[in-house]
Amino acid sequence: MICMRNHSQKLNAEAIEGAAHYMGKGIAAVDLAGDEASYPPEFFRDVFALSHKRGIPITIHAGEAAGADNIYEAIHNLGATRIGHGVRLKESDSIFEMVASRGVPLEMCPVSNIQTKAVSGWDSYPIREYFNQGIKVTVNTDNPSVSGTTITEEYRVLSKRFGFTHRELAAIVMNGVDAAFLEQSEKMELKRNIFDELGRLGVSL
Repeated sequence: MICMRNHSQKLNAEAIEGAAHYMGKGIAAVDLAGDEASYPPEFFRDVFALSHKRGIPITIHAGEAAGADNIYEAIHNLGATRIGHGVRLKESDSIFEMVASRGVPLEMCPVSNIQTKAVSGWDSYPIREYFNQGIKVTVNTDNPSVSGTTITEEYRVLSKRFGFTHRELAAIVMNGVDAAFLEQSEKMELKRNIFDELGRLGVSL
């Protein structure tokens, strides 16, 4: 369930309470999205403190339309265990190292990130750099109906534009499993299913 940056604290608190009511019934976590440049994450500490109180996992859109400091704030003060987009992480060496060492997943959305001009173009898109330097990259569609994309297309872009091999793409798939808001037993079952499917496709990790 998504809290919106341009909404009041009251409305966002209601979203958190709604998420708490439906946890395990279709809701897995809460998010913060919207105009990151105008509404930095520190404005929402109280809202996400409520999420902690309710025991709800958190992911935050950060480092997309504003700098790496927002990623630090999202992790340290809002409690994010995943970061939406994070394309501007490389603007801070220290925050980059923190994200890498903690294994905080980035929910990167290549097609959307180009469309929204989060980066200037494919030549400056940092996904290969992040992957090579040990960032736990995941690949996502963002809003597929708006971006006109599919997860298959996102992986095709990675192969075509950045030279990701089948084995590397499989590693990114497994990053997504590791990042999933699932119980450990569910996560292990999903991993087994994906390993089996990769084996049928002749792809090893």
